[in-house]
Amino acid sequence: MRYIFALIFFIVFNFNYSQDNKVNIGSVEIFLPYISKYNECVDKKISKKYSELFINKSYDLIGFYLNNETYKFNKISELYDGLSDFGYLMINKELKNEFIDDEIFNHLLTYTDSVYGSPNENLIKNKSIDEIYLAKSQLFQSNTIDNKLKTYTSLYSVDSNNLICSIDNHINLKNRYLQFSYYVKIKNKSFVNKAISNNNYLVKSIFNKNESSISIENASYKNYKIKSNESFFTSDGFNLGTVKEFGELLSEGKEFVDINGIKISPAHFWECNAKLFISSLHSNEIANALEKQDFEVFIPNDTKLDEIMKCIGNGFSVGESYIDLCIDRYQTIGTYSLEESQKFCRCEYENLLVRVDDYDDYVKYYDEIGDQNKPSYNEIILPCRNSFKKAKGSNLYNPNDIEGFSDQSIVKLLPDGTTFKVKLTINGIVRYFVYDTGASELVINSELEKELLKTGKISLSDYVESKQFEIADGSLIEAKGIRLNNIVIGGFRVNNVIAYITKEGGMLCGMGLMNKFRTWELDKENKMITIYK
Repeated sequence: MRYIFALIFFIVFNFNYSQDNKVNIGSVEIFLPYISKYNECVDKKISKKYSELFINKSYDLIGFYLNNETYKFNKISELYDGLSDFGYLMINKELKNEFIDDEIFNHLLTYTDSVYGSPNENLIKNKSIDEIYLAKSQLFQSNTIDNKLKTYTSLYSVDSNNLICSIDNHINLKNRYLQFSYYVKIKNKSFVNKAISNNNYLVKSIFNKNESSISIENASYKNYKIKSNESFFTSDGFNLGTVKEFGELLSEGKEFVDINGIKISPAHFWECNAKLFISSLHSNEIANALEKQDFEVFIPNDTKLDEIMKCIGNGFSVGESYIDLCIDRYQTIGTYSLEESQKFCRCEYENLLVRVDDYDDYVKYYDEIGDQNKPSYNEIILPCRNSFKKAKGSNLYNPNDIEGFSDQSIVKLLPDGTTFKVKLTINGIVRYFVYDTGASELVINSELEKELLKTGKISLSDYVESKQFEIADGSLIEAKGIRLNNIVIGGFRVNNVIAYITKEGGMLCGMGLMNKFRTWELDKENKMITIYK
């Protein structure tokens, strides 16, 4: 057992020691220690970006410490948290070979004190982080420790949403004048104290490794991201913080999230989405989405979205994004202009605002829009189309709607008991209709309608306003209207005919078709009608 403990100690000691780096500054050797929770990566590619942004050309970068999570999840961390929680050790090129004793160090500090000015410890007092905007860096506090270290803690705003805490440490280590700067993005006031503690922790570790003790208090690592019941993570373990923080980032301060035609509060949506979907994504997927501002990645497929909406409950309404989805649907059909599609969809959206109260209503609507016999189609879609269609709703004579070489044509009638039947060919489909001068419209049945749809002879764009008809028992039925073209009767082809569809009963050739002609004559004795172009 003793041997095992000794072996473990040997492995751990050698692992930690192997993390230490060293650099020569003139004749002085400075050790860059392994520091728990941070990765020393001055020689790594990742340090180049920070060096270009933060290191003045008159300085040499000799050490760079980056928190472990940012090092491991570099891309998403930078995009999600910004450049934060890192420190770099540097030296002025002109002072690399200069011996710095206490007197010279104090003289240098006198100069830096004049540059930084006097601290204002009330800088953030009685203010929330959101209320603080500092156009230029302002000193918050400063401390001198053991005549070896002077720290200057400053705050400044990158923009209206990002407050930075910067701590500059001026160090006399092994009689060399070094500077260590630590940066962190401040999300709440507790971050300032954590930043001071983490900075002291890093600086003290560097002193200790170089066999130079220093009496720094408040020098322990403080995690900015506290794991709690509210935290959630990517599938590979990156801490995304709280759902609220994630939602605020993606909703960009908007009062509502409007996705796939659904308008909901960000708190409701992101809480359920985080639990059921986003936590299944890899950090690289989220990083790429943030980089490209392509937030569609965070919208799951229909099955998962259904789970999210059920999690949310009824706290939503129809959003204006429905209009864009609707326009895409109409443009895919290809039978309507963009202007017509926009009018139809605005109308549908306004109807849905009144009719849809919960997610089940919304799902039901989407399930029904392709079924012409369901309420959603007939009560929302069809009325909107009809309200904007400029075409006439009744059949009137228009010579441009009739094709034929002669001015008149004789059409034979077939006796059927006390009535007659007439042969009509509609888009190549032959049917016999009851010829009824007492009927006001041309009437087809749903069977013919289905056949015309199946063969592509009619489409959703051909439907017009419905109409009520009185049947034999005196009751009223609702019949859908449809615009038909290519109806052959006798020697003529007729277009732009409004017909009506019934589920039951026979098909009638009434005045709806006859009125399309200039005039017509019925000859019962010879069982024929004459129609005139």
